[in-house]
Amino acid sequence: MRGRNGGTNGCWGKCPSRLALYWRGEEPPMEYEVANRLGTSGYRGEETEFEEDPGVLWAQAVRLEDHSMPFFVWAEGRPSEDPLLLYNRVRWRDESELDAARSARWMIYVETLLEREDPVRSYQRQLSVAAALADDLVVACLDVSSFTLRSNLSLRELASSPAPPRPDALYTIHLVYNGDEEAWLHTHGLARAGAPELDILGVGRGQARVAGEVLQALSAQLLDAGAQVEETGGVHVFGHDLAVQLVPWRDAVEELSPGALGGARDRQDEFHGGFRFVCGEATGNALDGSFVPLAPTLERMAGNPVVYVTHAETRRMEILARERWPLAAMAFFSLEPHDRRLLVKLGYRVDGGKETDREHLWFEVLTIGKGTVEAKLLNEPYHIGRMKADEVGGHDLALLTDFTLSTPQGTFTPETIGEFGELDLFTDPAREQGIARR
Repeated sequence: MRGRNGGTNGCWGKCPSRLALYWRGEEPPMEYEVANRLGTSGYRGEETEFEEDPGVLWAQAVRLEDHSMPFFVWAEGRPSEDPLLLYNRVRWRDESELDAARSARWMIYVETLLEREDPVRSYQRQLSVAAALADDLVVACLDVSSFTLRSNLSLRELASSPAPPRPDALYTIHLVYNGDEEAWLHTHGLARAGAPELDILGVGRGQARVAGEVLQALSAQLLDAGAQVEETGGVHVFGHDLAVQLVPWRDAVEELSPGALGGARDRQDEFHGGFRFVCGEATGNALDGSFVPLAPTLERMAGNPVVYVTHAETRRMEILARERWPLAAMAFFSLEPHDRRLLVKLGYRVDGGKETDREHLWFEVLTIGKGTVEAKLLNEPYHIGRMKADEVGGHDLALLTDFTLSTPQGTFTPETIGEFGELDLFTDPAREQGIARR
C-alpha cells in the first residue's frame, strides 16, 4: 500500500495502479463481508504483511489465477478533500445512487502492479475485483491513478466485456487553459503501465481537440506490449508523416519562462513530473534533443491523416463493436432522426493489399438492415481507389470495427452504449450546477 493521496505520476517507471470504491452505508466495511464476496467471485485470499497505518481499518491480499500479481485490498475513511463531482462526467442510474456516493464515509481500495506484457488486460482484471463488490456493497469507483470516476454500471461493463477496455480507459487527458491564449494538455495514468506520461504545451485554443488525438494515438502505441521509451526520449512515429520528439519534461520546461503554462510553477507537486515527456516537433533542431513546440504536426492532424493503429487494438475494437452493435441499432431506432447521428467505422481491404491490410473508414449511417447499413463515406480514402468521399451505398457489418452514436443524452461508443436509456442523470464538472437530467 502507498500513501493515501495515491500519487503515482511522480514515479520513474512502473507505479501501482489504485482504485477507490465508495462504500455504501454508514457503518465501516467489515473485512469478513468483503472477503466473503471476493471469495465467492473466485478470488483466493493470501497471507501478506502490510505496513502499519493508523488510518487503515484492515487489509488483505487476494489473487486471481490468470494474474501474476496479487491485489491488495484495504479499508479506510473517505478523504475529506474528495471532490466527487469534479472528476469527470459520470452517468448515474438514479438519484439514490448519486446520493449514496455523495454521503459515503468509507472507502475500499484495490491496488496492484499491472502486467507489462498486457497492461490493458491486466487493468481489466483489477476492475473485475472492484466489480465483484458493486451495487450492494459499493456505489461507485474512483480510479485514483487517472482521476477517473465511474458508476457501477460503467465499472461492470468494463470488467465483464469479452474484449479488454480501450487503451484510454487507463488514463485521462487533462486540459488546462491560460485565459483565451493557449492550452496545456497532459495525461495521468500511463506510468502504472510502464509507459511515460505525456504533455503537449503551447496549444492554441482551437487546436485542443487535435492535440488530444495526438496524445491518444501515442498513448495507445506506448501501451502496446513491448513498447519502450528511453530515459532521454527520442522520435516516435505514430502515423503517415506523423512523428513527435519526446523530450524529458525538465529539459522542455527549462526553455519556458517560470510562469508559463505547464512550466516550473506547475511542476511543484507529485502529479506533473517523474516519468513524463513533452511532445515536440521531430524536425530540424528537435532532432538534437531540443524542444520545439508541436505546431506543424497539429496542423497535419486537422487534415484527417492516417494514424497507425496496432493489430491488437484493431482486433479489440472489432470484438467489442460487433458484440455491442445490437444495442446501438436499438438505440438508433428508438430516436427521432433529428436526435441521432450514428457513425460506423468499417475496415476495407486496401488496393493490392493482403486480407489483413485494411483501411478503416468512417461512414454516417442512414438506414440499418439485416447485417448491413446504408451509409455515406465521410472522408476520402488514401489507399482504396474505388471509394470516394460522400458516396452513399450499402455496406456489410462484418467489416465493423467501431461506432459512435450522438444523442441529446450524450455520445455513446461500444464501451458505453449499454448506458443508453439505463441511467437517469449525470454529473458534469463543466456545468455550473454539476447535475443534468435526461
